[in-house]
Amino acid sequence: MRIIFAALLIAGANYAFAQEEVSKASPAPPSGAIVKPTSEQLKTLPTEIPNKKVETTTEVTEMKTNLNPHLFGFHADFNVPHLMNYGLDYWHSSRWFSLSANMGGGSVPSSTLKSYISDVDEPSLKISNVEAVARYHIFAGSFYLGLGYGNHTIDAAGNKTVTITSPVPGSATVRLTDRIKSNYLTPHVGWLWKLDVGLTFGFDIGYMAPSGASVELKEEALTALPGGASLADFQSTAEYQKARKDVIDASEQIGKKGLPYLALFRIGYMF
Repeated sequence: MRIIFAALLIAGANYAFAQEEVSKASPAPPSGAIVKPTSEQLKTLPTEIPNKKVETTTEVTEMKTNLNPHLFGFHADFNVPHLMNYGLDYWHSSRWFSLSANMGGGSVPSSTLKSYISDVDEPSLKISNVEAVARYHIFAGSFYLGLGYGNHTIDAAGNKTVTITSPVPGSATVRLTDRIKSNYLTPHVGWLWKLDVGLTFGFDIGYMAPSGASVELKEEALTALPGGASLADFQSTAEYQKARKDVIDASEQIGKKGLPYLALFRIGYMF
């Protein structure tokens, strides 16, 4: 029994001594202290740690580089039937869509009209328009499908000197003016090219379909009527009726009938 008791006493003393050595070798860190990793722990760490901030910055920079700027500009074009238009332009950064707001018009020289309105003197034809155009660039490039909506006014006019014998003989010069206002749709296809310096070029081909036309015919005497005669006496003559028909037909050719639309040449600038 004494031998067993002595063995237990020696074993307990050895265990206590070992615990004391461990405590001295690895003291517990105080609360909140920063513990350095051991050499064994350092071996388990990756040799390179990815820089997430740098990758994110690079991705944002590349994204900004790939985006096109929105473009704004202006243009002028020669076209049929509106002769000459001016407008403001916008081209979306995706290059799939563009818009224009146009206005303009012009007049046809009397010498040109004489071959079409032969029975009147000093013929004139004037046209003015305003419109908005939307375009879809199906390849995000120069080629597009477009649709224009607008309103135009056409004034065709001419003078006619008429002679009557009844109720009194005499003559007078009468001015006829036919004004037509109508809305229109213009489906078309076209091309729009932009150079690096900002210059733009293009042209359109389409069809103009008028709608909702209103007509105003104005007839006035430019010279004094013979005593006893009225304007109706001159309007009832065959030569006056022929001149009246020529003026009305000239305005209706554009104002009330569908026509091919062709923008022969467009030039502008975008920035």
